Amino acid sequence: MGTTVGAAAALDPTPLKATARAVTPLSVSIEEILFWTIVIILSAVLAYIVYRAMERPRLRLTPTPDGPRAMRRDVILYAITIPLLIFAWWNFFSAILIVADTNLEIVALTTVPAGIVLAARVLAHVDQRIAHEIAKAVPLTIITLIVVTGSLRGEENIVRLLDEAGQVDISWGALLFVLLTDYVITAIWYWGYIRWWQSRRAARLGSPDTSPETPESASATA
Repeated sequence: MGTTVGAAAALDPTPLKATARAVTPLSVSIEEILFWTIVIILSAVLAYIVYRAMERPRLRLTPTPDGPRAMRRDVILYAITIPLLIFAWWNFFSAILIVADTNLEIVALTTVPAGIVLAARVLAHVDQRIAHEIAKAVPLTIITLIVVTGSLRGEENIVRLLDEAGQVDISWGALLFVLLTDYVITAIWYWGYIRWWQSRRAARLGSPDTSPETPESASATA
């Protein structure tokens, strides 16, 4: 008899119904949709601005009868703005990696962005298509993973990393290396490729090339 009552109690769906009624229904609000829409738009626009600025040489060339030349004002403008741009790019990639829930610790979160920036800047003077892919793929991939998986670091973890970032000693040699690399690569690109190689190419063709040819356009026409 006791077994029959126990089996009946086990089969009674009343407790299950009570539990089901106790579950709070899930809902999606307009505010949540607008929030993620704004986050995605701002992230995509910011990433686009960053990688479009990184993927090409920053020294402006002016067409002249003797070929493309860098005017004095453009050289001064490049020399002044490139440290600010490198600092902004470095901090942009660092911020993305800090917010994303990765296994990177603070030293890697400082050095990896510097490597991304340097790789993109070197390739910008060699093959802009590859530089474009590097500068675009990293931020967009991380942003996509954050949006799709919601893999964000917790607030306490972000605060801890920011505190540790203040204790990281970045040597002046490392800062100068990051900065001077862009200057050196730009000088090699301008004097070796623009002034020497394109002048020889124009002399072979029998007419001066007055339009600045980028590595990307050269490889496209080859």
